[in-house]
Amino acid sequence: MPDSTVARKLIAWDGGTLSVLHRDGPNPIVFLHGLCGGAIHYDDAFTTSALKGRGLTAVDLPGFGESHVDGDVDVGIDAQYAACQAVFGSLGAEVWPALVAHSMAGSVASRLLDDISCLILLEGNLTVENLEFSDTILRIPAEDFEQEYARMRNSAELIFRLQTSVSDTTRRKRYAATFQTCTAQTVRRVAKETNSDVRRHAHLKRLTDWGRRFYYYVGGNSKIDASAVSANGLDVIVRTIQGARHFQMLDNPTETYAAIANDTL
Repeated sequence: MPDSTVARKLIAWDGGTLSVLHRDGPNPIVFLHGLCGGAIHYDDAFTTSALKGRGLTAVDLPGFGESHVDGDVDVGIDAQYAACQAVFGSLGAEVWPALVAHSMAGSVASRLLDDISCLILLEGNLTVENLEFSDTILRIPAEDFEQEYARMRNSAELIFRLQTSVSDTTRRKRYAATFQTCTAQTVRRVAKETNSDVRRHAHLKRLTDWGRRFYYYVGGNSKIDASAVSANGLDVIVRTIQGARHFQMLDNPTETYAAIANDTL
């Protein structure tokens, strides 16, 4: 990464050690990735002029990226919650960061509402429309998923070619590499817990009880219907990121991070 102020940082938590991309600065923003993702999916945040000078922390959630998990720890949403608490603590006792969560990370984000200044969901799992990927995973019998995930790993670059607008092969391979750093067991467990969270409307209830305005970004070329998000009686502002699909921060980082900069001040 060309910005010399950005570094890999290790943060201890009760279940192991988290790896994050970090830059010190005011008005900090914490970024959480989606299923099979990693902190590097937010690398453009550290170079965009829109967020210049801001404190930024992109997290490898437990079981993903370069984070280390102790052998007896279950890497579900509870572990994600505990890990995020450790990240917030590392920023300082009086710091209330903004939180940006992509896809499956919407579930853990909805458990962190009392500790943040602002919430932005990048197609964060909110309605059953968001569950296409986890539904696909859960239709595969548990005993067969190890083999199936091996195939997903081998075709990860193709998956990103089909699911994003990233045309540069080097960038695409960099982002697809996150499929290699998580296990089939972790992916299936998190998919199952996130899917259940959404179908039980637990996620929506937390946001409703929170009672504060938040933001939901939809890709202009996404399958997600923005009206379905607004129809839940929530105080939500929906923004459409033009030319993007599910991975707005990869497909149109300039517009995505300009919106984030504006919505988190």
